[in-house]
Amino acid sequence: MELYLLRHGAAVERGAKGYEVDADRPLAAKGRKQIRYAVAALKNLGISFDLILTSPFVRARETATLLAQSLKLSRCLNLADELKPETPPEKVIHRLAGLKSVSKQVLLVGHEPGLGELASWLLTGTVSERFPLKKGGMMRLDTPKLKAGQCAVLTWCLTPQQIKMLAGE
Repeated sequence: MELYLLRHGAAVERGAKGYEVDADRPLAAKGRKQIRYAVAALKNLGISFDLILTSPFVRARETATLLAQSLKLSRCLNLADELKPETPPEKVIHRLAGLKSVSKQVLLVGHEPGLGELASWLLTGTVSERFPLKKGGMMRLDTPKLKAGQCAVLTWCLTPQQIKMLAGE
């Protein structure tokens, strides 16, 4: 399985008027631009997805929706409570292991520190914050068989600036 982890784009600041609830914060203009670059970079790299799972928080959902619509993959998009902030990585693995069909290329759209902890667990067997993603950053992990604990290899990790360059900007 190719497992792609994408942190949502930059969002409206915490506590901004009208967005006092963290889960309701939408993408800011900068975040939308970051996702447009991510779409262009993915197209340039020839990457597509069988499944896209996203946190239900507005900024992550908007990130995943923009990406799915631009790549014509809206049918692959599903909400996953397991990708909410502060959810243990075991729950994400359990969700992926419970899929009815085997997906080869899966995109997870979520938050920090959760995505970094998931990456750490799959790469090292321990949960830590050693693999953080910047807003709009992405990484690819490859695993022959997804399981709880160490089972993956880091194929690449891209900052938003690197994604922008891959997009041709």
